[in-house]
Amino acid sequence: MTIQPTSMTPEQVERFLAEPRNVVLGTTRQNGSPQLSAIWFVYHEGKLYTTVYNSSAKYFNILRDPRVVVCVNAAHPDARSITLFGTAELHDKTSDIYAQIDRELALRYHDTVEAAEAYMNIADDDASSLIVVTPSKIISQDYR
Repeated sequence: MTIQPTSMTPEQVERFLAEPRNVVLGTTRQNGSPQLSAIWFVYHEGKLYTTVYNSSAKYFNILRDPRVVVCVNAAHPDARSITLFGTAELHDKTSDIYAQIDRELALRYHDTVEAAEAYMNIADDDASSLIVVTPSKIISQDYR
C-alpha cells in the first residue's frame, strides 16, 4: 500500500512555519550547480526571513541570482514538509527590520533568553545582511 501525500491548507502551512524547523536554503552557484545551506528562519505575513554573513557563498549567489528554493522539513516521525520557490532580497544591517529578525531568530532557536543574548553577542557582525524570501509557489506535503 502506497501512502499518497495531501496538501496542507494555508492555515496549516502558517502553523507549520510558526515552529522552529529544519530548513535548507537552495541558491545557484556561479557555475549553475546548486548550493544548499542549513539556515534558521522566521515566517511572517507570507515571507521567510533569515540572516547571512556577507562573506558566505549564499550571499554572493543571491546577489547574482535571487531565485531561491527553501525546503522546510518536520523531521521523522512527523512526515510533513513545505517547499517554497521564490525570490530573495538582501537588506543590509541598517534596515529597519534587521535587528528585530536577528533577535527573533536567536530567541526562536535557543532555549533561554540568556542563551539567545549570549549567541547574539558572539555572532554580532557588521558584515551581515537580512534575506527576505517572497514565495512565488509553495508546495506542501503531509504523509501522515
